[in-house]
Amino acid sequence: MESPNLIRRIADSGSVLRKSEAKVASYVLEHANDVIKMRIVDLAANSGVSEPTVIRFCRAIGFDGFLSFKLQLAQQLGLGGVYTQFAVDDKDTVEDLRNKVFDTTVGSLLTVRDELDPEVLETAINTISNANRVEFYGFGASGSVRTKQNIISEKCAPLVQIFWPLSTNLPSLRTALVCKLARSEPEPGSL
Repeated sequence: MESPNLIRRIADSGSVLRKSEAKVASYVLEHANDVIKMRIVDLAANSGVSEPTVIRFCRAIGFDGFLSFKLQLAQQLGLGGVYTQFAVDDKDTVEDLRNKVFDTTVGSLLTVRDELDPEVLETAINTISNANRVEFYGFGASGSVRTKQNIISEKCAPLVQIFWPLSTNLPSLRTALVCKLARSEPEPGSL
């Protein structure tokens, strides 16, 4: 499924782009806000490629030309939909760090939202809703699911009938063995 997030699509397109098109992609990723104000000749010059290469780049990522690419990029930037990993700098203030962390987190959530196939999600929801029993297993940091067992079970009682009571103080080998034994003969309709 092709990502609706243009920046992510460009970042993920490296394997299908020619070397010269990858130069354009790299420039766009580093200067997205500047690119929306550029003419094709400007992007070509700044990327160190020819104008036809910019057109090939636009087509390679799903656009019919530079104008439609630039409009989509501007729209995404206007919506605030560009979030990438961030670098921490010694000059960053606490406010800068806060913004970087939250922008990246929000961006990750938006990417998941945009790329999550609604049909697959509906299938998962129906599968869980129709299951006779749903079991959750957590190891390490995910073991906190088990510590919330009573609260979650009360709130989700119609759906969640059991949380396998894995003790957090068991060694991982023994815990994995308990999980394997629990799943060796699952009830019909259990997940």
